[in-house]
Amino acid sequence: RGAGGSTLAIAVMSAHDGRIDLSPATQVFRFFDDQVDYDVPVPEGDWYLEELPLTRRLGNANWSPHFPSSASVMADLYELVALREGIDDRPLDGVVQVDAPALAMMLRATGPIEVAPWPEPIDSRSVSEVAYLESHLQLPGNVRRGFAAALVAEAWERIGDPRDAGALLTSVIQLGKGLATKHVQVWFADREEQGLAGRLGWAG
Repeated sequence: RGAGGSTLAIAVMSAHDGRIDLSPATQVFRFFDDQVDYDVPVPEGDWYLEELPLTRRLGNANWSPHFPSSASVMADLYELVALREGIDDRPLDGVVQVDAPALAMMLRATGPIEVAPWPEPIDSRSVSEVAYLESHLQLPGNVRRGFAAALVAEAWERIGDPRDAGALLTSVIQLGKGLATKHVQVWFADREEQGLAGRLGWAG
């Protein structure tokens, strides 16, 4: 979700020689969140993360409306838990946040997707309602969280593998709209790269 909402699913995106790969999406509350605060640095002045209990955990670190603060904490939390659990020992170069309206923009480029156990195709008009409302009403907790992870993974896989040049162009346009409207936000560990993201209006 956007800044201020829980982080339900994560995936690791890698880029090498122009190729972008996305790991399988993982449920945060099932694999990466023990529902305890971790001892990680918190940006000075961020009241949400400094004062509220249980915000220095991966599922809740996005409660702050200031995305760069949340993202830096989420990166530290991911690295700490992933190393402890033997999942990943690589440092993160950044964080990309995507919410349901951003998925709607992506689906305008890719067309509808089918994600189990949802009984019908999900398109740009229905994805926000399904993600934010209907799935909460119709799916049990763990099933819903797995569904959220699969929804993001399927949309990203489709947008990363366009059918043709027209679909590629539409994907780029929709991604640009997501960044412009803050439904896609980015944070970089490198200060210069983060400064550029801020000047472009991508950093939240």
